[in-house]
Parts: sequence; structure tokens; C-alpha cells
Amino acid sequence: MLTLSEINIYPIKSLSGISLQSSVVEERGLKYDRRWVLVDESNKFFTQRDFPEMALIKVSVEPDGLKLQHKTKTIEPLFIRFEFTHPKRDKVVIWNDTVEGEFYNQTIDGWFS
Repeated sequence: MLTLSEINIYPIKSLSGISLQSSVVEERGLKYDRRWVLVDESNKFFTQRDFPEMALIKVSVEPDGLKLQHKTKTIEPLFIRFEFTHPKRDKVVIWNDTVEGEFYNQTIDGWFS
């Protein structure tokens, strides 16, 4: 018999995870799990394997969006709203898959840079 001992979600792929006591299962999996991803200028995704510092960005789910804080640097937190007009859509490559992505604005891009 198998027992589920822990539930973790990673809202932004390769950033730190969030431990949960319970979660809603949606058509695409656990709610908020891996719904966002960081990509380079050619729309290829970033991973902690290439950028280990990504693990130092703490993500929390708030009622209106995601709050991001760096665990060691003294920089202002970033808030990413769930409801947002995305100025750009384009194809994004994640491993061997190509998916349609909705892009945020340069302010959010700049925080990660």
C-alpha cells in the first residue's frame, strides 16, 4: 500500500516549491503547479540545473497572484497578478515540447534579470 506523505507545488517551474496540506486537482494537474516558466530570449526555458540561484526565489500564492521574494538578497518583492493583460503570446520550448506561452511585461522580466 502506498501513502501520500507530502504535496509540493512549484508555481514557477524551477523556483522554490510550496508545501501544502491539500490541493485542488484541475484538468492540468494540481492547482498553480508549474503554470509559469522563465524563458530566455529564444523562448527556451531556464532550469535550476543551469541557474542554481533560482532555488533562492521564494514563491507564495496570494489571493490575487504570486508573491516572489529572494531568500538572501535585499530586494523588493515582486507581485505577479493572476488577472493580467498579456502583451505577447509566442511558442515556448520546455524540454522536447513546444507550447503556447503568454508573456508578462518588461517590469516583471527586469526583476528576474
